[in-house]
Amino acid sequence: MSSLRSTQKEDDLEVIKRKIESWDKEDITVLERLYTEFARVRRSDEYLLLSVPSAEIPMDLIDFSFVAVDRHGNCLMKSGEIKTVESLRQGLRTYDILIDHFFTAVGVFIIREQRDFWEVEEPAGHVSEHESRQDAESYIQRALRQVDDES
Repeated sequence: MSSLRSTQKEDDLEVIKRKIESWDKEDITVLERLYTEFARVRRSDEYLLLSVPSAEIPMDLIDFSFVAVDRHGNCLMKSGEIKTVESLRQGLRTYDILIDHFFTAVGVFIIREQRDFWEVEEPAGHVSEHESRQDAESYIQRALRQVDDES
């Protein structure tokens, strides 16, 4: 009896695998349901790297963990989530803006620390360390608001 169940399970997996491999790239939710069914029958929630058809993955997003992308820009991620190409790009823009602002704030702090270390005289209109930190925090807060406004 166990052998029959095992054979039936293998047959079911093979049918689902063929459906995955022949997915038409039209609707990512169809592929997601097939992967979910495959994982249920297989009794594992890990995504296997099957031979999955996909619409072209944009080069600027190639480093993301995709299973596939449909023709409408919806992506099935290896995590099982469905995201859009645009939401992934927005995430990259947000990350880039925050990193840029962070390094600018750190740069300002390092420059001021270097002045203190070398005991360089501050030019007229010197900003105190407290004001410098406030400026950095304010700069990052403005960056976060800018990101929120763009979202």
